[in-house]
Amino acid sequence: MAQRPHASDILKQVVPPLTVWAIEALLKRPKISKAVEKLDKRARKNASKNRTMLAAGIAVIAAGIGLIATASSSKK
Repeated sequence: MAQRPHASDILKQVVPPLTVWAIEALLKRPKISKAVEKLDKRARKNASKNRTMLAAGIAVIAAGIGLIATASSSKK
């Protein structure tokens, strides 16, 4: 007889797609999308003026992704 999955296992499968959907719905709101566009324009202008900070930011993002990948890998 097959065992029923635990509630925590079900939640681990349901929560990530639900979170993505909620964030997407929030970002599609007109006020928020206009604010994001305005912020993007300012960020592009600042990034073109300060390449060193842009490179440092990219390095930090890459390090963060590496840490997340390490933390999520199966432990033996």
